[in-house]
Amino acid sequence: MHDLTRARWRKSSYSSGDNNGQCVELAPHGAARDSKNPTAAIKVDLPRFIAAVKAGAFSS
Repeated sequence: MHDLTRARWRKSSYSSGDNNGQCVELAPHGAARDSKNPTAAIKVDLPRFIAAVKAGAFSS
């Protein structure tokens, strides 16, 4: 995985205080993290991840 110490993270527009604390951030090098735990980034295949989000795979 790329060095993410200087990555420019982008928070989801759906992340806010009223989502029960569910906030996701993405970095352009294929990484995702929970904004409440920024040291625990994971590598993701961004196109597949975004397609899964749009398909509702993570909705409860």
